Amino acid sequence: MINFLKIFINIILFYISYKIVNYTYKILTFDTSELSNFDNDNDKVVFSIYGHTSYIDALYFLYMLYKNNNINMKILASKKYECYYPKIIREYVHFINGNTSNLVINKHLGLFIEGSRKKENFIKSGFKYIAINNNAKIVYGIINFRKNKLELSEKIDNNLSNEILLEKLRIFLLEKEPNDYSIYPKSCSRIKFKNE
Repeated sequence: MINFLKIFINIILFYISYKIVNYTYKILTFDTSELSNFDNDNDKVVFSIYGHTSYIDALYFLYMLYKNNNINMKILASKKYECYYPKIIREYVHFINGNTSNLVINKHLGLFIEGSRKKENFIKSGFKYIAINNNAKIVYGIINFRKNKLELSEKIDNNLSNEILLEKLRIFLLEKEPNDYSIYPKSCSRIKFKNE
């Protein structure tokens, strides 16, 4: 019985070690080449990332900011989760208490438009208002876990109606099924705003 327990514990430890090494390798080799288009960009951009379904997508995003720190971008996060972010990466995070109406951005801002890792019946519309209040463009994106790559849309004007903004997101995702890029595709939120 003791030998079986040792074997079982070793298998569990091996599996955990494998996952840590695998995800670390994927994060360190994550292709962020599409961000180079924004290196010397004069426009402010709100990067609106869809498909926020796992705990490691934030790690991808933060490493992406660290790796491309010349584009002057921060990720938006809730103040209540600040303790989960190591101090070394907090400089890349803009923490808020929930209200984004007075948020001022210096250059680019990245945020997850679902606002949750659980499936919701809508996406948050705050990215549109952050873009409007800061005279910024909107760029949709996904962290494609299958290709280990950041994929971005073209720049979108912030003054478009909600229907057109949602349609542009659908067009961007048109040939991409959640199974093709998400770790937990069934957790992807519906592409609609709360009051529609």
